[in-house]
Parts: sequence; C-alpha cells; structure tokens
Amino acid sequence: LLSEPDRALSLYETFLAGAYEKADEVDDSDGSFGTFVESLFCGWIRARQESGKDSGETAALLLARMDDDPYGFAHDIERVIKEAFDKRGLEALERHVFARSEKKPEEAEWTNVLRTIYIRQRAVNKYMALCERTLLTPADCEAIATMLGARRKTEEALSWVERGLGLESERRFARSSWKLPDLKRTLLTKLGRGSEALSSAWQEFRDCPSDSTYQ
Repeated sequence: LLSEPDRALSLYETFLAGAYEKADEVDDSDGSFGTFVESLFCGWIRARQESGKDSGETAALLLARMDDDPYGFAHDIERVIKEAFDKRGLEALERHVFARSEKKPEEAEWTNVLRTIYIRQRAVNKYMALCERTLLTPADCEAIATMLGARRKTEEALSWVERGLGLESERRFARSSWKLPDLKRTLLTKLGRGSEALSSAWQEFRDCPSDSTYQ
C-alpha cells in the first residue's frame, strides 16, 4: 500500500465491486462478509490518501456509496472508517456530512455520523453544539464527559455524567449508555471522593446482586 498506492487503490476498487457483485451468493448470517467489506472500505480510503487523491472527492464518493447501499455494507460504517481517515480527510467528511445534516435535519443518520466524527476529533465544543439542536441522550452525555475527562476537566465531566444518569432513569432513549455508573465512580475517585465511589458501587450491588456487580 505505501510503496504502490495507485495500484493498491485499483485493486481495492475492483475488490469492492466484486464484493457487491457476489453479495447475493454469500451467506452472511454471521456478519463476517460485511465486516470484510468494511475492511475493504478502510483500505480504499487509505489508498486514496496515500495516492494523493482529493479528500473532498473521497468523502463524496463514500457518501454516494452510503446512499446506494442495497446490501447494508455501508450502514453505520462511520464506526470503522473514522480510523482510516487522516486529519484532512476527516475534516472533509465532516464538511460534507454537516451540509447534509443542515439540509435535512430530520434525518438522524447524518447527525449520528457527525457524532462519530466529533468523538474521533475530540471536538467537544462541536459535539455540544450538535446536541443543542438535537435530542440529548445518555450516550451523548457519556461521550462529552469522556472528552472533558481527557482534558482533565473532571468536575465538568462529572456534571455531564450526572445529567446522563438523570436521562437514563427516564428509560426512553435509543442511544443509551451502560458505562455512566462506572465513569461516575472513576471521576469521583479522581476528585478524591473515593468513599462516594465505593458507596455507589455497593448500592449498585445491593440493587442487582450478581458476580459482575460484586466485582
């Protein structure tokens, strides 16, 4: 790939075309073929970057494939390809997706892609701004708290965890988060409030005794 990016790009494009051509003949009940196709997309992105292709064009081509995706290979693909893009490529993808989200704000798909991009960029302010114009969920609070914690803004991160736990108690969100209780205890410990963290863990065990809550 690094030594012959143009050749690699041609091979990836041929391989992707073949995967779509043969999709009807493959039993993908375990999802392994879909995972393989996702890896081809990642290789294709890296090959385009190494060969100096325009990052905006790469983003546009990827989104076109997401639009025309009869087998669902590109569904939620942002989870995987976010690691394949370099900084410039990710910024280009952000611009294209942001334009789509502005044009059709009712379509959650593009705002979810933006969430993934902002987490990869660690762009907490952009993520917060996005949440201001969409429905805030426990998963959003987890993402924001994690980014703030990485910046050592522990008190602020804890406030977002508490906000997320409050939303979680309403039990009406598709984008939920099971990591918030553990994240809260981690932040409490960093703030020197270890006894509160221990009390929280003990209460969780009493509410739902099991091997996992005991650990």
